[in-house]
Amino acid sequence: MFEISQLKAKKLPELQDLAKKLSVPKYRSLKKLDLVYQILDYQAANPEEVKQTIGATDKTKSNGQETQSKSNTQNTKKKSDESNKDSDRDSETIQTA
Repeated sequence: MFEISQLKAKKLPELQDLAKKLSVPKYRSLKKLDLVYQILDYQAANPEEVKQTIGATDKTKSNGQETQSKSNTQNTKKKSDESNKDSDRDSETIQTA
C-alpha cells in the first residue's frame, strides 16, 4: 500500500505509469498532487487490486535490483584487485629505490 509521502516523492511520469497499471480513470489530465490523491482514493476503494499490482511490480524490481547488485559486487571486486596491483607496483618501486 502506498503512503502519501511515497507518492509525493515520485515524478509525474512515474505516477502516471502507476495510475495506468491500477486503471485509475482520467489519470493523464491530472496534475501531480491531484494524481497523488486520486491514487490514494483508488487505493482506499480497491485495496486488493492495489496489493496485487504492487506485488507484481515489486517482484519485477527486486529481480532487476538483484542483478544490478551482483554486477556492482563484481565491479567492486575488479576495482579492489586493480588497486591491490597498483599498491604492489608502488611498493616494488619504493623498495628498489
